[in-house]
Amino acid sequence: PELAGTAGNLVFTGTEDDPDTLQTLSSLGFSDGSAVSATVRGWHHGRIRATRSPRARELLTELMPGLLAAFSQTVSPDTAFRRFNEFLSNLPAGVQLFSMFYARPGLLDSLAEIMGSAPSLAEHLSRHPTLLDGVLTGRFYEPVGSVSELTEELVESLTEAADFQDVLDAARRWTHDREFQIGMQLLRGMISGEDAGAALSDVAEANLNGLLPYVEEEFQRAHGAMPGGEFVVVGLGKLGGREMTFSSDLDVLFIYRGTEADQIQSAGPRALPLSQYYGRLSQRLVTALSALTPEGKLYEIDARLRPSGAASPLASEVAGFAAYQDKSAWNWEHMALTRARVIAGTPALAADVKIIIHDVLIRARDVDQLVCDVADMRERIDKERATNNLWKLKHVRGGLLDLEFIAQYYQLREACTVPEIIAAETDKVFERLGQYDVINRSAAMDMAQACRLLRRLQALLRLTVGVSRDEKQYPAGVRDALAQAADVDTFDEVKALLMATEERIRNYYAIYVDQPAQAIRDEEEMEKM
Repeated sequence: PELAGTAGNLVFTGTEDDPDTLQTLSSLGFSDGSAVSATVRGWHHGRIRATRSPRARELLTELMPGLLAAFSQTVSPDTAFRRFNEFLSNLPAGVQLFSMFYARPGLLDSLAEIMGSAPSLAEHLSRHPTLLDGVLTGRFYEPVGSVSELTEELVESLTEAADFQDVLDAARRWTHDREFQIGMQLLRGMISGEDAGAALSDVAEANLNGLLPYVEEEFQRAHGAMPGGEFVVVGLGKLGGREMTFSSDLDVLFIYRGTEADQIQSAGPRALPLSQYYGRLSQRLVTALSALTPEGKLYEIDARLRPSGAASPLASEVAGFAAYQDKSAWNWEHMALTRARVIAGTPALAADVKIIIHDVLIRARDVDQLVCDVADMRERIDKERATNNLWKLKHVRGGLLDLEFIAQYYQLREACTVPEIIAAETDKVFERLGQYDVINRSAAMDMAQACRLLRRLQALLRLTVGVSRDEKQYPAGVRDALAQAADVDTFDEVKALLMATEERIRNYYAIYVDQPAQAIRDEEEMEKM
């Protein structure tokens, strides 16, 4: 079979570095050729289980040129090689894998792509090398499934757990497998960044629904059940908008209800009053999702958007939540509610919370105060996160945050007369703003399309290069994937399209938010004179 080769010598025998080999490794982009050479010599000396048989070492010798060439095409060849070494060190044997690589050289590119371009996937693959079977058999290229299907699948995998710790570990294994599946499909261009965001959000929703009963059961062992108590989890931000990426936190609210808010206590050996009961239950759920176990962690949890912020109780009583939103919440807190979705919990309370949120969003507002508040909040964020890097797609002016602020502003401004425009997904908001002639239809469709483009690019960048946004470091594979996501031919065309898109978004933001807000401020200043 034809294997990708390299120009130059590659000699890994003996105990010393071969100078020509180090030069070849350097030409391939490895910055620490000596470390690479020493590791490969260790493989050939059978220092790991995967290379202890003569046949395994023979196959590995033949594979090395293609393997190193594949790593040379990644963001950081040294990092890709190090992750591959971790992966190889966890294998019980290597002949079968090396034989498959020999028979199907294209698999080397897939593995290198994972090791070099998707750090979270590489880490999970190193922990669980059997996942490669799913890559080889095509299992990871099957559809992920709906929320209900995912929840059912997770619950089934949790039923075999021996105890609560096993439940947490099983949930992490299942989640990381699904994230691996989504990541592989995104890397291979089988799904878009929008599809990946929806799938990742569905996996998170399945986790909240699947784990909550186990958390409640474990909590009730000490504190008993709460008579008549109800509890829900509300998703905000990217979870609410089904726009999660591979590094997204879960923005959540916890809301509860009892029959007598000030009097009820739980019926357990260590009884708790209502507010304390659900505050501690919420904390247990946060811990179940965020704690680091031998199988890693699931998600970072951000509950700072609750009424009165981080200084307030973790869980909100529903009547207090409704009163706060009606009387005390700032406009920016209502902006966050435009992306709210009830994710898990008691159906009756879930229905009531939906009504409360909807009623907040459709109430009439002081539109002058609203547009000024939106502009002020964006300026505050800009002071902390300002950037001129066009690849920092959230915070750059003309990026996702500007689009989200326009969409949220118009929902709060116009939903009192056109409630149909309310949607958790930003692109859908723009579609509806155009459909109902709230703003210019052509501009609305342009912003919807811009939102989808930025989300597609953001999903790929978060998966491949993480938070780094130095385009000079983007390898050929990432550049090609970005071009495919943008539906253009070259990386230069992606960059040109992105610059033009961000310029148009900046103009839209100026027209719809900045200029009206500035006009109001100027008028107020004139009145003071």
